[in-house]
Amino acid sequence: MQQSYFVHKKRAAVLRNTDSMMRRLLEVEVTRGRAAELSEKELTDLTVQVTELFLQDNACLDVDLHEPLYILGDIFGQYGDLLHIFEELGFPPQTRYLLLGNYVDRGHNSIEVLAFLFIYKMKFPNHIYMLRGNHECEFVSCQYGFLGECNKRYSKHLWRVFMNAFDCLPAVAIVENCILCVHSGLIPCLEKFSLTSLAKLRLFIMDLIRRPVSLTNNFLLTQLTWSEPSIDSRGWSRNPVGLGLNFGENVVDTFCQIFDLQMVIRGHDLLEKGYEFSANDRLLTIFTAPNMSGQFHNLGALVHLYRTSESPVEICGQIKVIKPSSKLTRGLCFYQPLVIEDSLSSRYVDQNAHFKQTHDFSKLSKTERRKNGTNILSVTK
Repeated sequence: MQQSYFVHKKRAAVLRNTDSMMRRLLEVEVTRGRAAELSEKELTDLTVQVTELFLQDNACLDVDLHEPLYILGDIFGQYGDLLHIFEELGFPPQTRYLLLGNYVDRGHNSIEVLAFLFIYKMKFPNHIYMLRGNHECEFVSCQYGFLGECNKRYSKHLWRVFMNAFDCLPAVAIVENCILCVHSGLIPCLEKFSLTSLAKLRLFIMDLIRRPVSLTNNFLLTQLTWSEPSIDSRGWSRNPVGLGLNFGENVVDTFCQIFDLQMVIRGHDLLEKGYEFSANDRLLTIFTAPNMSGQFHNLGALVHLYRTSESPVEICGQIKVIKPSSKLTRGLCFYQPLVIEDSLSSRYVDQNAHFKQTHDFSKLSKTERRKNGTNILSVTK
């Protein structure tokens, strides 16, 4: 009883401090790249509390569309871009978000990205959901910048606090029982596990991913965060990266048929146009961070899902493309504002069809998609 009182008191104190932390995160200089003035104790206390919230979410999330939902792919420490997206689309609780992982590394402001998302998770836990990406682990984040950022600004201890939080992140989200959202891959050897329904899939994921869990020590989590689609191929094959597997387009079709899913939405791959459909349009890959690391001239993309109000109810999906603004900016010269525009890829989902087109989106063949610049860009994972 006494212990529960002190836990509640601690959480309330952290929650009260989130407004002060957010004010510092929203300072103009911080949005343009300067480090936010947040203490290590504040970040530690916030992360410890939000870790408990991650554990209250199932490893396999169920997300409905009683309110519209925005799905974001990789952010990679680009805090200014993440903030601009929220400014354009709305902050929780007015807007709901599902993020597919890879919050840290590569960019210079991974700590700000995490602090921003963790604060909103603390304040509005049912309006922001975070999945685990392959960079949310010790093995990768110690090589691609996040450990270095923590060491330079704070300490290795803070990095370990973040790693503990990552070990508790959910792995998969299922939207309205018809769209699977995951960082990267699918589950091999379905026939061996006798998975024949969505209910069994949920139980299987929650049984095998018991958090906290190290990513590299969990077979299923490794597949979900590392395995990748292989265009124009069939079946499963070795992933040359060394972790996870490659899966062919027929694997996506089979997976969707078994679990009565309309499609799969994933992140993980850097794309020139920010998104790509494959596997007979049952697989949608999105990458949200535009101009990644300032080294790639890629657009970003995100997905807007919502239900229609008329009967029969339909699930609509629209891709929004993120690109740098052509307007001149004031202040720090390296910050470039963004423009978020609707793509022509606006479709709906119902019980009989997957993401059907609703206006002038014309299906492109694989050859045409490559010709129009939706190729995967070469980047080390």
